[in-house]
Amino acid sequence: MDRLGYLGLFVALVGGVALIWAWRGNASSKALSQAAQRWPTAQGVINDATVVLQGYGRSAYWLPAISYAYSVTGREFVGGRIRFGYIGTRGRGAAERMIAPYPVGSVVAVRYDPQDPQSSVLEADRVTSNYLIGAICGAVVLALGLAIVVLNLQGTTSRAGRPYAGVSPTAAPTAGPLGGAPTTNANGGGGLGSAANEEPQRIGDTDASWLVGSWGNDGDCRRPMVLTANNDYVGADGATGSWYLGLPGSSTLNFRTGAGTVVTAARKLGADGLRIEILDTHRVVTMRRCSASR
Repeated sequence: MDRLGYLGLFVALVGGVALIWAWRGNASSKALSQAAQRWPTAQGVINDATVVLQGYGRSAYWLPAISYAYSVTGREFVGGRIRFGYIGTRGRGAAERMIAPYPVGSVVAVRYDPQDPQSSVLEADRVTSNYLIGAICGAVVLALGLAIVVLNLQGTTSRAGRPYAGVSPTAAPTAGPLGGAPTTNANGGGGLGSAANEEPQRIGDTDASWLVGSWGNDGDCRRPMVLTANNDYVGADGATGSWYLGLPGSSTLNFRTGAGTVVTAARKLGADGLRIEILDTHRVVTMRRCSASR
């Protein structure tokens, strides 16, 4: 996984934390609302009602600010909660509509917690949707981050791409690490002796050393592809780049070129045979080891 994959993990982490925080806030607000609807009421009077701008620039929001006085068993209390949940709004109009029913001096019914009379609310049956919106946004960010990670692991982001610039997916490439123009027989393999009749085996995670050496698909190795132990290669057409096996269990042999990454499905054909299918173009090349040295 490259830097983009780790960025995806970070994005997913941020989204996950936001989702959990907002979801818990929404659940807590709903629970308080349900409990408050059973609280006793007291008569109160609105002392102040206004809207206040909080923050700066794009992070600024409008906060409905209200103050009301009420008494419980002869004790005086001052409250400021309109409803449960986060009540900040991006627009001033929405904040003003929230305090519109409460002009200064008006008499209101105040719900208060009998176990803690200083905890009160005016609209016990209403919960703001801000936490729910935050949870949805967090879920979207989480999904985006996970998608980046999955695509990165599949090699379809920065590591992957068209193996040959300017070639359509159905056209055979004219240059690259393999080179040549192999024939294809009825069994799907290249036209090199009996290789197509052998039973192919998947390239394993430990086959890197087995792949090192010269490989040819022209019968007499006049134009070999050379894979070196330091993961460099020289293609049959003289192109150079690097090669690597895919993720554990993926059985892919990948070639990094100047135009991108050629992703292939590689299979062993006996002791010294190799069958390569370029996944983007479905071009199949059957190769034989040109030298016994590894």
